[in-house]
Amino acid sequence: MRVSTFSRLSAIAIGIFIILFIGTMYQISTTLTKSKIQLANYQQLKSLATIDFYRTIAIYLQHGDASLLNKAEHQLDRIINITARIGIKSFEQNLNIQVIQLKRDLKQKFRAMGKLSGDPYILIKNNEQGLISLNTELQNYAQNSTELASKEQKVYLNITQNIAKQYFTPENTYFQLNP
Repeated sequence: MRVSTFSRLSAIAIGIFIILFIGTMYQISTTLTKSKIQLANYQQLKSLATIDFYRTIAIYLQHGDASLLNKAEHQLDRIINITARIGIKSFEQNLNIQVIQLKRDLKQKFRAMGKLSGDPYILIKNNEQGLISLNTELQNYAQNSTELASKEQKVYLNITQNIAKQYFTPENTYFQLNP
């Protein structure tokens, strides 16, 4: 083999090696850039979910401002958008299911919880109102029932009156008829 043929083959081999090396480096660079973007999106998602969304819900539960629920819904929409940019289909599907459930809970459970946030005695008031209502229903049943004998009606009415006198006096209740 001649030196000129050997140098020509060597130059071609080195050229092919350089082209493959540059192609590989380009692919590595592209993959690394995509990974960095994916990591940045994941960090943004993590921050949005664990800090911003959490704070919004916590403030809503403390103060009961319904506009915060709208803000929370927009944050959930942003979570869905960021999840789509991450590009991992199984992660996106699982997170979307959770976000949809969370949106449903925002409209139902969290809205109800926020209504309780302004007054620390609201649960007591609601329960007392329910007890008063049940006591009144029992009293109406005793008065209007054809299934009860006259003596049984009097017993029911006495019991309901005693309950009303004993437990639903202004001193014993947080519930007021004229708020």
